[in-house]
Amino acid sequence: MEVLFANDTSGTSNPGCQGTVFWLLESLRRSGYHVGSRLPLEYAYESFRPSPLPPAPMDIASRTSRRLQRALREIGQTGQETSQGALAASQWQQTVDSLAQQLAPLWDGFEALVVNGEGTIHHASIGALTLTGLCAVAKQRGLRVAVVNCSVFELDEWLLEALCENVDDLAVREPLSQRYLSSKKINVRLSADCLFLAGEHPAEISFLSHRLAAGGEPYAVYTPGVLSGSPLVSEEVVAADIRQLSRKGWKVFYYVVEKEDERLAKVAIEHGAQAIPLGGLVWNEVTAFLRNAEMVVSGRYHINIFAALSGTPFIPMESNTPKMAGLLHHLGVAEDYPVRGWNADTPDLMPLDFDAAVKVRREALEHCVELARGAVSGLTGSHFVVKTDA
Repeated sequence: MEVLFANDTSGTSNPGCQGTVFWLLESLRRSGYHVGSRLPLEYAYESFRPSPLPPAPMDIASRTSRRLQRALREIGQTGQETSQGALAASQWQQTVDSLAQQLAPLWDGFEALVVNGEGTIHHASIGALTLTGLCAVAKQRGLRVAVVNCSVFELDEWLLEALCENVDDLAVREPLSQRYLSSKKINVRLSADCLFLAGEHPAEISFLSHRLAAGGEPYAVYTPGVLSGSPLVSEEVVAADIRQLSRKGWKVFYYVVEKEDERLAKVAIEHGAQAIPLGGLVWNEVTAFLRNAEMVVSGRYHINIFAALSGTPFIPMESNTPKMAGLLHHLGVAEDYPVRGWNADTPDLMPLDFDAAVKVRREALEHCVELARGAVSGLTGSHFVVKTDA
């Protein structure tokens, strides 16, 4: 089967994006599919450095998909306002209908669109509008559509309906998303993030990571995550955390995964941390580096998966959606595990509790790996996205 692969984020600085795309493409290959074109999405990610994958060719299908993204980005600004939801829905549909006609001769020869849903499809965010728009265009062109490796929360109702109407197979990467969709009477498949398949790949140690860890000094790794650029993350909390980690006798590495992390890197450095620079590690080096760490503290979904794969205890921090709680549920952690907040004004914000750090049992990890192997299994056969009346 000839497929288009959308949301290729392998060229970003984020090792979670790199590893996810690597293993999604590998899963497609192992399942007998041929990826004829890889479509990069530009609504949120910044290309930084060459990825461990060959670069995505800038072919006709890829160039024209960018036209769709540019049009939907404008609608996305409107879609953030609940009161403008009806207007956003109308504009979104007009854009999809128009571009479906323009793309008609350009996507010929493809049988399916596979969307890497990594990250979270939520509300009427630009990412949600773009990914669902790609699905709708592909569906109008007669392609089978699969969205895999995603979390889905609190979608605007009209966009949730559009997702159901234009997707044949939806595989969510953690059980809280499945529970949310079930509450909307929508049945989907449960898989796990494809990054779990990195456990099948030998970890590599780069010159940088070897130099960082040289000397045998115990160390911890700290990286706030997607909220880094927002006022929700308090500089006081970051400073206090770095000091607390240092008092354990650990050298602290503040990992700059994306540019949004750089603001707080300055705070961390002022309090004794050493920065791992943007793009300093690629995905197949991260597990090797984390394996020798004493502790990982992170608000990043994929960094915590890397920690689980490395066998290193980690303290999960608050993210922009409940996806972190969903990951912990997948890893066999109690559902009421307290995902720690970032804001000093949060009531009862406690110091880091090292004794309560997540330590993943091997059985739970193997279960996640097995679920991840089935992420692309719904591309053929009967539809899995089912809206019920029950």
